[in-house]
Amino acid sequence: MKMCLCSKVVAGMPLMDAMKAAADIGYGAVELFAIENHLPPDAPESVSKELRSLLDDLGIELASLCSYVGNFDTKDQAGCEEQMDVFRKQIEQAKILD
Repeated sequence: MKMCLCSKVVAGMPLMDAMKAAADIGYGAVELFAIENHLPPDAPESVSKELRSLLDDLGIELASLCSYVGNFDTKDQAGCEEQMDVFRKQIEQAKILD
């Protein structure tokens, strides 16, 4: 069993530094949140690629990507479509991160 670090715990750290710290502490996996300082949906594709490479180098697994997409029951059609666009961006990130 590998210990998993929730990225919200290190939300104040830049993404790559947080991943290095997780490895230094001995975590074998991370649960990555779609927060501004880590992997927001609008992050460039290059960030996902750099992250994938770093996780491979550190030997850390990506346990999950935690999205804030949703609340469809409280949104109108346009709001739901906007949320689906965000979700599509996160699916592309997930593909890169495997």
